[in-house]
Amino acid sequence: MKNIFLYFILFLIWILFLWNISLVSASGTNMILNSNLESWTAWLPTDWYKGNWWKNISKFVYPAPWYNSNSAANIVVSWYTNWDAKWFFNEVAITGGQTYTFSDMYDSNIVTSVTARYKLSDWTYSYWYLGSAPKTTWFQKFTADFTAPANVVSVTVFHVINSVWYLTIDDASLTDKIVVVTPPPVVEEPTPSTDWNLVLNSTLEASNWSVPTNWSKGWWGTNVSTYTYPTTWYNSAKAAKIDVTSYTNWDAKWFFDEVAVTPGKTYTFSDMYSSSTDTYVTVRYKMLDWSYTYWYLWYAWKNTWWQEFSSDLIVPANTVSLTVFHVINSIWYLVIDNVSIKEKVIVITPPTPPSTDWNLVLNNNLETANWNSPKYWNKWGWWNNVSTYSYPALWYNSSKSAKVEITSYTNWDAKWFFDDIIVTAWKTYTFSDMYDSNVATSITARYKLTDWSYTYAYIWSVPKSTWWRKYTTNITIPQNVIWLTVFHVINTVWYLNIDDVSLVLAPDDIFTEWMITFTFDDWFKNIYDRAIPILDAAGIKSTQAIFTASYNYVGYMSKAQIKELYDNWHEIASHSVTHSDLNQITLSWARDEIINSKADLAAYWIDAKTFVYPYWEYNDTTIDILQEAWYIWARSVTRWYNTPSSDRFQLKDQEITTDTTFEMVKWYIDTALAEKKWLILELHDQWDNLWFYSNTPALLQQIVDYVKLKNMKTVTLWEWISKMN
Repeated sequence: MKNIFLYFILFLIWILFLWNISLVSASGTNMILNSNLESWTAWLPTDWYKGNWWKNISKFVYPAPWYNSNSAANIVVSWYTNWDAKWFFNEVAITGGQTYTFSDMYDSNIVTSVTARYKLSDWTYSYWYLGSAPKTTWFQKFTADFTAPANVVSVTVFHVINSVWYLTIDDASLTDKIVVVTPPPVVEEPTPSTDWNLVLNSTLEASNWSVPTNWSKGWWGTNVSTYTYPTTWYNSAKAAKIDVTSYTNWDAKWFFDEVAVTPGKTYTFSDMYSSSTDTYVTVRYKMLDWSYTYWYLWYAWKNTWWQEFSSDLIVPANTVSLTVFHVINSIWYLVIDNVSIKEKVIVITPPTPPSTDWNLVLNNNLETANWNSPKYWNKWGWWNNVSTYSYPALWYNSSKSAKVEITSYTNWDAKWFFDDIIVTAWKTYTFSDMYDSNVATSITARYKLTDWSYTYAYIWSVPKSTWWRKYTTNITIPQNVIWLTVFHVINTVWYLNIDDVSLVLAPDDIFTEWMITFTFDDWFKNIYDRAIPILDAAGIKSTQAIFTASYNYVGYMSKAQIKELYDNWHEIASHSVTHSDLNQITLSWARDEIINSKADLAAYWIDAKTFVYPYWEYNDTTIDILQEAWYIWARSVTRWYNTPSSDRFQLKDQEITTDTTFEMVKWYIDTALAEKKWLILELHDQWDNLWFYSNTPALLQQIVDYVKLKNMKTVTLWEWISKMN
């Protein structure tokens, strides 16, 4: 009897063993190197990176207390401005169209979020939001599936923290997902109404007790919400209302029964709504495998009387049916009525011809009004900031402009922007506007792709200016882009005013040679000790930016060393006297910083023809003083490339910091080669990544080797003057 019982136990163990093998094999192989963060190099986990986007104070701790192994990675944000901080693993190769599962173990006492960053075949990046990770008092697992886009090369995943507090991660995993597709259940298709509206009981007239027939009410989070039906209506007897009297998170909504749709076809959703707060609209798709996916349509601005919301959507592959959530996610009310989903018949018409000056922006000077907004323009506030949009506002050289003011800031941004414009891939366009703002703002291009999805390209920051000033930049359109708009955004408390916006097709603005310039800011002694030998060995001459008050500082080059570099054909550029912010000091002080630094260098027989702005602050007056002092160039820290028509006193560059990888610099170089642009690299301290503005000599050696491999000509700022128009 005992033997029989023993055999039975062994049999169960064998069954569990086989079952465990089947689970492991079904889950696929983890593609993340050093996924449990056990291996380390120079006190960083091998094959992992840390990233800190924007001016937050973040501490990266490794190794940190772990989940079920000896090491984890931690971030503590002690002061937060915007954007985020994260650890992320080395990119792994994936296949377009394949579905993958990402997971990690995490511990954070605030809500965090997870985003996949795809590297595409044209070396651009695209981002896909995977979801929020709820706060937890001990390690918890986050998991999400995603399907790779067609032209993807590789991917990494950012589990980010974007608030003051902490986040710890461990045991990250990325595996192929084995999707078993089962046919959907046989469902009788609802009969559409005579106007081809697919929504049953679209006017909410038919009722089932206190709920409209074919409708449901839904809430997500821990809010206090009241659902009222019927209530005051638009143009029929009944509508549906939600009142949120206490709000914590997520949302509340009424939504109609799912309707069958055809993948690849375009549909138009619309409803009539009334709300005393901004709301938003999201599509929920049911897929072939019975999973759900969500697609955000747009904001519906607050309106205390009835207004129509309308938006088109393209049904993704493998979709069976959909419904639409018009949600409220703050204290106040939302009423909806007359809801519609109709298949859209797309009639392609040629775009509206541009104005006679070839400016593609319609109503570019914002003179033509459409109620309380300029015609062909939109306002948009992202996240829970308190923003006021004013139109018309004080103007530049016409009677109207558009203003946005943030009086209470949480995160993200607010902006006015023009309707999408049809553009041509690989063509270069020149964007400009007149702006007035007493804080630094920024520019982002929003591209709409051939599959109607959006991707974004951050251009860079725009200096503050308390009176009207022109900003200009070139934008080269990536592959698969068919529409473009540009966001000039404010992302802090204060105001931004814009006018005279322009987007024109740029003439061919390229060089006949491929050029690169190595600039080094702040003339640390380790640049002389570690960088100069690498450059000299490769026959490369650099531009060194000197702030002359540091002649006697410990850790900086001596006067003799500076003169030695100058005599050996390295360029010496002025970086002011004391490295002061030229926008934060008096005009006379700024003049002394600019003029006296040139005189200090001249006293040592160094002719400084170029200037490098300290920090990234300058204005039109600064440029006037530079010209008075006979400087002929000035380099900013605006991120991009230069062309023959670039402003000589606002040259753009690409910065190399602790977070910069060789792959990123390689992409900068390859882009400059492909587009025949001039690339200026901005480097600082040559050390072992001890602070943000440092990089290792090993990285510099990789860059130099790649420049030589590509046979790219290297020049100083001064040497390049003959090539500019």
